[in-house]
Amino acid sequence: MLHNGTQILFDYWRNLKADRPAPLRVEIEPSAIAKILPSTFILETNGEAAFQFRLAGTNICLFFGNELKSQTFDSLIYRYDRRLTHRLLKVVHSEHTVLQLLLHCFSETGREVFLECILLPLGDFQPRLLGAIHILDMPYWVGTERIISTHIASVRLMDADRSLISLHNRPSIRMPHREHLEDLRSKTPTFSVLDGGSMLASRQVLQSEHHGKKPNLTVVQGGLN
Repeated sequence: MLHNGTQILFDYWRNLKADRPAPLRVEIEPSAIAKILPSTFILETNGEAAFQFRLAGTNICLFFGNELKSQTFDSLIYRYDRRLTHRLLKVVHSEHTVLQLLLHCFSETGREVFLECILLPLGDFQPRLLGAIHILDMPYWVGTERIISTHIASVRLMDADRSLISLHNRPSIRMPHREHLEDLRSKTPTFSVLDGGSMLASRQVLQSEHHGKKPNLTVVQGGLN
């Protein structure tokens, strides 16, 4: 784990759960994690909708520039990563797995910063997750500029019942920058359909080539003229 605060919350949660799959929400004592309380949060859902912030520490609200209570967690994430985020949160709850995310974020003026996020399951009947978000290498501009774009840089799922050595040695999975991939796909035509006779189709192909647009596959419909 990259940030000391992440390790503190993980150790507290692991000791609290003992030999159970997860501790209960009522067992968490805020005073026991007072040092990192501004960076912690609790998510909950009714089992069908996305996980929402039930509580969010002041530092997290400061990072994103607004009160996060009742806002969904995946709304903080760039749109191409939201479906993955939703699935990962469900896995944390259903499989009692620990999730560690490295988040690549950008401010309003394009400044970049990395956040480490950890999500831990709670054993309540209503699905709930305990988590924390910490900034790596705190920049001077935090508090004056809010984070407006958050991408998942890497994902790491861990079985909390395994030894600490095994947990720390488990590699993270690096994620591609989906915004760049989407831009590339949108600029590369791969299929073009031309309607009409062959003479019309020929003129369309020539006109397309004249403008520098060369589709990889062309389907020409119509009889011979």
